[in-house]
Amino acid sequence: MVIQATVRHTTNSNEKSLDKESQNKNPAQYELDFLFYDRRLVKNSLLCYTNTKEGRLMSELWDIYDKHKQKTGRMAERDVYQFKEGEYHIVVTGIIMNSKNEILISQRAEHKKFGLMWECSGGSILAGETSLEGIIRELKEELGIEFTKKEAIFLKEIRRDKIPPDFKDLWLFRKDIEIKDITFPDGEAIAAQWVTIEKFMEMFNKKEIVPTVDFGLKEYEKALRAK
Repeated sequence: MVIQATVRHTTNSNEKSLDKESQNKNPAQYELDFLFYDRRLVKNSLLCYTNTKEGRLMSELWDIYDKHKQKTGRMAERDVYQFKEGEYHIVVTGIIMNSKNEILISQRAEHKKFGLMWECSGGSILAGETSLEGIIRELKEELGIEFTKKEAIFLKEIRRDKIPPDFKDLWLFRKDIEIKDITFPDGEAIAAQWVTIEKFMEMFNKKEIVPTVDFGLKEYEKALRAK
């Protein structure tokens, strides 16, 4: 199976294509270490993976982790690969709080699962990313907000044996942000608001917050103490 990866640089019109033969692999698993040999190649770029054998555009690629959250060296294609027992990927959530200790929540686009419900932004990390790199990318893509690694505080890890199984990392960021400055670049969110923890819990109980948020009073109190 030949996997072609096209890197379209956002700073110019040059394109580079890389090919690597991947033998004896599950069709949903691919060795793409060559893409990450020089991280400068993919930085600030849009990656388009193409399965040239099946002639279709591939979706996100995830690293597969074991139950101890260690990389297995294998990858999975989102919505295609069926995770085996003991295999996980990593998802991340950004808890953004302002100087009033309010929480920033965003409203999911109508076409998405849990459409028009509210959440703390996040998503799955991509192959080759760390958890921290993934949440910084997700917040920039969904909200147009840029954070540095130094601004991030690790808050909590949850192992969820669901479909697909994952480790969920909660990251805390503290920043005063004007709602008018939130741009929703990738269209996955359509609105945002600051809410108190009381309002957040009220919305959760009214089923206005996505049920998989994994953030509540306990996590909020931990966030207040976090440094």
